[in-house]
Amino acid sequence: MTVGAGVVRVGVIGAGGMGREHITNLSGLEGVDVVVVADVVPAGAEAGAALAGTSVRSTTDPMSVATDTELDA
Repeated sequence: MTVGAGVVRVGVIGAGGMGREHITNLSGLEGVDVVVVADVVPAGAEAGAALAGTSVRSTTDPMSVATDTELDA
């Protein structure tokens, strides 16, 4: 992504204690859009996605986040 080009679309892998902190902090930043949260525990992935917002996807496949070409970070 080019600096100053707009919103940075991010994915978070891991929705445990630190993951939830990252989700909360990233969601509060202007210009950052958390679009997917991955955790191997389905309920954790869903809870992390809900913490980030209503349109955030959840998955139990961390590799899908790592290889998602629509994400900037």
